[in-house]
Amino acid sequence: MFNTEAKETTRSSGRLQRWAIHVWRLAYYLKFVWDKLANRWGTLDDPMRTNFYIDMWRAAAQELSVKFTQLPDGFCEASVNGRSTRMYQNLIMLDHPVTMKLARNKPLVLKLLSDHGIMVPEYCEFTLRNIAPAIEFLHHHSPCVVKPAHGTAGGEGVTTNVRSIRELKRAAIFASLYGHTLLMERQIPGESYRLLYLNGELIDAIRRRSPRVIGDGTSTIRELIKRENERRAYLNGTEGLTWLRADLDCRATLRAGGRTLNTVPKSGEEIVVKQAANDNSSRENESVRHLLCDQLIREGARAAMIVDVRLAGVDLITTDPRRPLKESGGVINEVNTTPGLHYHYQVSDKAHLVPVLVPILRHLLELDVHQQVNSY
Repeated sequence: MFNTEAKETTRSSGRLQRWAIHVWRLAYYLKFVWDKLANRWGTLDDPMRTNFYIDMWRAAAQELSVKFTQLPDGFCEASVNGRSTRMYQNLIMLDHPVTMKLARNKPLVLKLLSDHGIMVPEYCEFTLRNIAPAIEFLHHHSPCVVKPAHGTAGGEGVTTNVRSIRELKRAAIFASLYGHTLLMERQIPGESYRLLYLNGELIDAIRRRSPRVIGDGTSTIRELIKRENERRAYLNGTEGLTWLRADLDCRATLRAGGRTLNTVPKSGEEIVVKQAANDNSSRENESVRHLLCDQLIREGARAAMIVDVRLAGVDLITTDPRRPLKESGGVINEVNTTPGLHYHYQVSDKAHLVPVLVPILRHLLELDVHQQVNSY
């Protein structure tokens, strides 16, 4: 009798927990929809992003002395000697749709890389309905990162600094707004680097530091974030094409440092407000190709080759890019097929800026490096 009552109590407790998660998810979903409608998350403004890319593609075409045509709805075209190619923002006519689909499958990419001896973070897949594997994983690998497992980019649904079961559930609910299957990774110490490859050749490498604000002694972190977003909008996206979002990752990062959005930092105090680097600005990006050791460059090229990506943004985390990943304890955590190319132009050290669209457009139009062209 007592066993029966205990089992029934356990079942009732489980049902209550599942109902609580669904109620939380509904609240997150309603806020998610509201923020989307208000454009509080994502790009500052799609026309602003489009115009920024059009200007970059036009400059690359001028550098190569090829004809540039701006098409309706944000598309553009470059042509020379009977050859042409079309672009839309960071999208180009190069990688196969199957490759692009595969690269959006984060667990599969991690498995492929791991099977070939590439260093990747420990990870596990789970769902909101079956969160037990993630709880077990958290016990052994705290802190962790939770993200959607498929189909997202740009830091959508990502929460870092997950240390407790309560934080895990919140992060899982947030990630589930973007997809059914979820991914949990061990959070790796170090900074984020984006290595950009074209057919296995490194074009550029940037260090993407976490976004931060600087205190003035009177404003809260919430107010400083608002001011940073106003600055980005005023500069028409030239300093950053996304809002600095006060999302779950922001709150988790602040909480890990003993702060909240209502904390008032000291004057001149630099506060990291998000761990994920996607919402950073040119202040936090710098070109660092000269810092990379040869073996690290080869490891990134191998990762791009394994996933069969021709234009690849290989994301890695390391404490020292002058050492191989195995020595530094670093990992490759993503291979992107449609990497954001604007990051390479929005850097703090303009003297080291690499105009990556020039070699990309040269390849798309099948131009030799020293070839003289007639664009008309």
